[in-house]
Amino acid sequence: MIRPLTRADTDLIRSLAEESATEGFRFVARFLDELKSPAFVLDERRQFFLGAFEGARLVAIGGVTPDPYDDDENIGRIRHVYVARDARRRGVGRQLVAAVEQRASGAFTALRLRTDTNAAAAFYESLGYQPTSEPDATHRRELATHTAEKQ
Repeated sequence: MIRPLTRADTDLIRSLAEESATEGFRFVARFLDELKSPAFVLDERRQFFLGAFEGARLVAIGGVTPDPYDDDENIGRIRHVYVARDARRRGVGRQLVAAVEQRASGAFTALRLRTDTNAAAAFYESLGYQPTSEPDATHRRELATHTAEKQ
């Protein structure tokens, strides 16, 4: 099941942060730090974070924010995507990114991201993301069903 994350999921996110740290990834811990701010948005139209659950266990997270590195308000940024090791290669990441894209298509015309691993680059490219030489991004994907309204 994929659903929006809430602050009640903090302990579950912490568990993923601990696992990700053993692989050298710090972005899930940074996400936890962001959650400490009461002003941090988890579930709004243009900024949201989803979790993939197997029963009560959180096995993947990811979300979208307006891209802070681009002045175009129609560009979103995929953020904090992490899939638990034992949930990889089972389609969980694909389902999560598809859900993120579907929801983001109502607010953005394109999504950008930055990754620094070959495995993640190959994953996103298999989903249709194109490598880009744009500043502050490694990949970009145009969203076909954009229906964004000006805020």
